[in-house]
Amino acid sequence: MFLDGVNAETVSRMVKRNSDDSQFIMVTLRKVALKEANHVYGVTMRDTGISEMIGDIDPNLVGPKGEINSEGGKTVAAA
Repeated sequence: MFLDGVNAETVSRMVKRNSDDSQFIMVTLRKVALKEANHVYGVTMRDTGISEMIGDIDPNLVGPKGEINSEGGKTVAAA
């Protein structure tokens, strides 16, 4: 399904509202959808056709400039 920005945001908010009762997996690169996520995983596919997880981020730990902070507030990586 291909959505424009407005509809992607609408669907993302609907998923967020319903996430208390259900689990959702959303595949997207749209920032409006990613900002509503409870968790973000990065996945890529190698030449062999096998998917590999390359990132695992809790959006609550991402600062306003994209820096990723640890629980104690120390920056451990930068985007």
